Amino acid sequence: MYEVDNLERLKPTQPKKKDVVGTTTLYPMDDNDEALHFYDIQGESIYTNPPDPNYPTIDHGLEEDNVWAFKLTYFNQQVITNEYKNGILAAGKTSNMPFWALKLAAPAFWKEDKYQKMLQQWEWRNGLEIIKQRHSLIHNPKDKRL
Repeated sequence: MYEVDNLERLKPTQPKKKDVVGTTTLYPMDDNDEALHFYDIQGESIYTNPPDPNYPTIDHGLEEDNVWAFKLTYFNQQVITNEYKNGILAAGKTSNMPFWALKLAAPAFWKEDKYQKMLQQWEWRNGLEIIKQRHSLIHNPKDKRL
């Protein structure tokens, strides 16, 4: 049987036991961005290393200035999809609230001026949805321009 020193000489890339804490893979095991990776490459999660609760959470409100959250193409152009063309009943169930409005449910983030701003943006978004509904009613599926 070989001693530990002999084993280290047989595997020159193997780290010495006194220099490492654990092991990890050379590259990620699953290269899929759509899959949920609860643990990072070192095996830690937000629960094994939580953020310090003594630091205050500061809301700068930068996302509140952007009313729209349109998808982007590969050429960095905004695309407005009309959900009413394919299924008007399913698309009618959406609330069309701004994407940042959910944070107002937390008492730390709720302020009267932010609430009024959210209502104004919600009205603008509902106006766009009315335009989409009108467009879907006059839409001709054989028209190649649309």
